Amino acid sequence: MANTSTYTAQRKTSTTNDADRSTSYAAQGSTSGQSRFYGYLYFPNLDELYGKDITKITMITSCTSKTGWGNGFDKSLGIYSVPEGNQKPVASTGNVKSISRTALGSLLGMNFYDASNVRRNITGTLFEKMKNYLQGGHNSFVIYKGDSVPSSGYSDNYLWLNACKLEIEWEDVIPVPTAKPIMYGTSGQWRNCDAYYGVNGQWKQVISYYGLNGQWVQTSRI
Repeated sequence: MANTSTYTAQRKTSTTNDADRSTSYAAQGSTSGQSRFYGYLYFPNLDELYGKDITKITMITSCTSKTGWGNGFDKSLGIYSVPEGNQKPVASTGNVKSISRTALGSLLGMNFYDASNVRRNITGTLFEKMKNYLQGGHNSFVIYKGDSVPSSGYSDNYLWLNACKLEIEWEDVIPVPTAKPIMYGTSGQWRNCDAYYGVNGQWKQVISYYGLNGQWVQTSRI
């Protein structure tokens, strides 16, 4: 059965010059005054999806600080995984710049300037990498774009996430059932007892099946 769960991020931003720039938004990109921005997103309870089968990921963003270019400009949100030892609530997180990170991919879109509750479907390679990361029991991300630091103003991908949610559709992983053989005892040992039926004067072995996703699948025997 399909399930949908929504998780709300705690947010933090560090810059080249300020390890504790803000705990009210997560920012990326660069400006002439603050140099580079490093954003951190921590989603409480997201690790409960460990071992689940994730079928859809939607990121819901709210950018209300009117930073960078306007709503009509494409921006690329750089999404990075975080090592397990650095996946901590914002209150326990140090300088985001110092967190080692591995690129998962980028999410391209508009409305990163002054727009609330924008739904962004995660697809393609980014979906596969985020899916595997979340199914592994992880709950934190760094957002970052290595834009050149401008001499004035801000870089193309400069943005603030004032709020961020992940809406995840998932299913429980159903283990494939295994047929247990019927056993009988002889000479102090247990032996398999295979079932047969008669047809057209011959004995044929019984093969068992089970239903999965609308199909019949043959069980394995051990």
